[in-house]
Amino acid sequence: MEAELNRLSYEKADLEKLIHEFGVRHNKELGELILKILRFRKQKVKGTPEQAEAEKDYNEYSREYDITKNETITELTDEEQKEQKRMYRKASKLCHPDVVSEE
Repeated sequence: MEAELNRLSYEKADLEKLIHEFGVRHNKELGELILKILRFRKQKVKGTPEQAEAEKDYNEYSREYDITKNETITELTDEEQKEQKRMYRKASKLCHPDVVSEE
């Protein structure tokens, strides 16, 4: 059960990372366009009951976009991935409970 829980935890972390990277990429590619659309919508509904909602949507997206627009996604090269795997295996062997004493 513990091994299954660990596997699912790692899988969840990978999925959360993937979703975050998608959000960052989405904002980089479409952020300016979405802001223009929301700005136009805000101007279009000025003086109507939808004005408050349009302003809220624009302000929320604008804040989110400002936070993520400068964020970068780092991708490892094939060589860096191989090196990372090699180092992980070495570290896991050093810390494995069958190899390391209780002290």
